[in-house]
Amino acid sequence: MRDVRIGFWILLAATFVIGVAAIIAMRDLRLTSQRKLVDSLNLHAQVMINDINGQVNTLKAEALKQIDGDWFEVENKASNHPLVRNVFHWQEGRGLIYPIQPMSSEQHRFLTRFDRLFSSSDLVGRLNQSETVTPDSSHWLTWFWEDKLYVLGCQVKDGKVIGVELELAMVMARLLPQLEAPTKYAIFRILDDKGQVVGIWGSTQASTSSAVVQLPLTSTLPHWTLEVLDPLGLTSWSIWAQLATGFWVFLTLTAIVASGWHLSVRARVALVEASQRSNFVSNVSHELKTPLTSIRMYAELLSENRVKDEAQQKKYLGVIVDEAHRLTRLVNNVLTFSRLDKGKQPVNKTSVSLSDLIARIQLHAQPLLEDQACELQVVMDVILEDDEIESDADALEQVLWNLIDNAIKYGRPERPKPHLVKLYVNLQPTMLEMRVEDQGPGLSAEIAKHVFDAFYRADNQLASPFAGTGIGLAIARGLMRELGGELSYKELDIGGCFVLSLPLGTRVAK
Repeated sequence: MRDVRIGFWILLAATFVIGVAAIIAMRDLRLTSQRKLVDSLNLHAQVMINDINGQVNTLKAEALKQIDGDWFEVENKASNHPLVRNVFHWQEGRGLIYPIQPMSSEQHRFLTRFDRLFSSSDLVGRLNQSETVTPDSSHWLTWFWEDKLYVLGCQVKDGKVIGVELELAMVMARLLPQLEAPTKYAIFRILDDKGQVVGIWGSTQASTSSAVVQLPLTSTLPHWTLEVLDPLGLTSWSIWAQLATGFWVFLTLTAIVASGWHLSVRARVALVEASQRSNFVSNVSHELKTPLTSIRMYAELLSENRVKDEAQQKKYLGVIVDEAHRLTRLVNNVLTFSRLDKGKQPVNKTSVSLSDLIARIQLHAQPLLEDQACELQVVMDVILEDDEIESDADALEQVLWNLIDNAIKYGRPERPKPHLVKLYVNLQPTMLEMRVEDQGPGLSAEIAKHVFDAFYRADNQLASPFAGTGIGLAIARGLMRELGGELSYKELDIGGCFVLSLPLGTRVAK
């Protein structure tokens, strides 16, 4: 009996220690997961801010275009534009030339708001000190009157200042319908300079929680803020949940170990998901930044006439077009992935010529083939009267390009073997099979098991020689399944092989 009591107390002590340790471990895992989730929401918010700033700047540019040309044309054109609230004309030595009497009540309020600015004898000097100055001598000035934000845009030339007051209400009316929440698991909302909610997106679930992320819209809308709320409570951890877990842990060692294991697995899954989302946002941002930087750099060089050589100009324009196509492919991939994830990917079946499809792929791949010193070899095996099938041409082209692009980038063999990618096309009366083979290192069994998972990359570093988002193969398999086919991976003795199979209706053989 004494041994039983000793064993009981030992078991009880062990249960208590393990329970406390499990609670501490779960708390640490949850805190780590919370940090990851907050970081992920912060990245989502930054992406949305970039979108807001870009669209606001576009609307600013549209408003500023109204003051191009002769003043008499400007006065009529700008005054009637919905993005323009007021127009003004100031000249050094004369002061404010327009608006003049008789004035509307709105023009009177405009002069009252900006009296301190227009009464300055050195308005041009003040504008030159403003933070927002563009290369074409255009200025943007933010102004606060009675604790409310107002925005002026103007052009300065030869001591003359012609400008507009931006109609912020119309800017919001144009901007807000164009914005979308980067994720459906959180609430994103814009607050104006008085803390009033201007727009809200994301989860439809009501939330009384405070903001977990607050970022200012400093560059375009000073004192305005983008907030992210967490209506699902993903970033909070109830003390009652911890006490309940500890109580069940204390009751029995087996229950504690089982519940601790279960919760730790859930925490690890949450960490993995948060990490994948964070990596995805980082990778997409990195992928977007590269072509945008190139487009901006070459466009600025051409717009400023700094490149005189015509051949060099054509080369730069070619780079801009290539980078724009690259940007389009990335955006289309993200949109396709979103539609597949929501089950809303449309399928438009038409008559598709395989030879024409492959010719487009070869033309599309030529720059990459030359850059990687690679050869694309196509082998056609068609036993039918023609090579036309009924399918979605865009979806097939996207799948095939993704496979060939991956094979060129990652299927390089060890030297001195030549870099060769083979495309086999086998068209039977009731089945289309296409195989993309390379002579590279292939995929390990572990990588092959996850290669079609969304966000999965064998090398998930931004410093990788070939950056990517980790959704290409997931999109390819999703599109094939939408078409009623399948995409699979097959290991070869040398290299790897992706097999695309698509059932067809009965057709006539040769």
